[in-house]
Amino acid sequence: MKLRYFVIYPPSQKTTGLPVDECEEDTLHSLGEGGLMLRRIDSSQSEVAIRTTCLRVVIYSLIVLICLTSFGCMRAKYLQRNEYMLDVEMPSGAKYTSNKVLEISNVTIAPQFSNLSFVYRTSDINYTRDYYHIFFNPPAQQIEQLIVKYLRTKNLFKYIVSDVSILQPNYVLRSKITALYADYRDFKRPKAIVVIHFTLFNNKTHILIDKKFSAVIPLRQKNTQSLVYAWNKGLEKILAQLCGELRKVII
Repeated sequence: MKLRYFVIYPPSQKTTGLPVDECEEDTLHSLGEGGLMLRRIDSSQSEVAIRTTCLRVVIYSLIVLICLTSFGCMRAKYLQRNEYMLDVEMPSGAKYTSNKVLEISNVTIAPQFSNLSFVYRTSDINYTRDYYHIFFNPPAQQIEQLIVKYLRTKNLFKYIVSDVSILQPNYVLRSKITALYADYRDFKRPKAIVVIHFTLFNNKTHILIDKKFSAVIPLRQKNTQSLVYAWNKGLEKILAQLCGELRKVII
């Protein structure tokens, strides 16, 4: 059975194909002057229209899928975080210079630098965080581990312990990081800044050392790898200065 379909046209829209007076009586009917017109369409014409519409839907769907996939890949690449660990070159070992016990308290850090994100100083009053280049673990923890390792390698004390040790310390060292950032105020001369305030107590009562040690290291290039390298060099400089001060006290 041959199917036929009807399409309703508004009076202002002309039908395509033959003029109204040339159409067959059974294919076109006028419903009064200014009324609607009905045009009968064969099923073959409808099938072509349906196929064309389906093809368009498939093409549009593929385009949307490709765009979404490309956007997802670009977004994943853009949001990738790079994590870094600080490290310093350890000094050569030597014989113990004393039989003293040093206790190292937990290293603290100024709140503005305690986050994992790198901090960039762009003007005298403006600082910016980099959420895509971060420390692998909190910088205070990393620097505390480096201080302990460096002093143990230096062999200035017989034992280096934490504040939960059962050994009675002769000295207590407290450390606070007051600055740890990249100074980009001079775009052509970027620098890495490290400042640590060390306080050494004798049996937790008498202050023997109360001094800030700072390091300003120029960056080889304005990139993250150069920044981390410069921070490491700055820490080496500060730890070497600290050991020089400790040697004066314990000898």
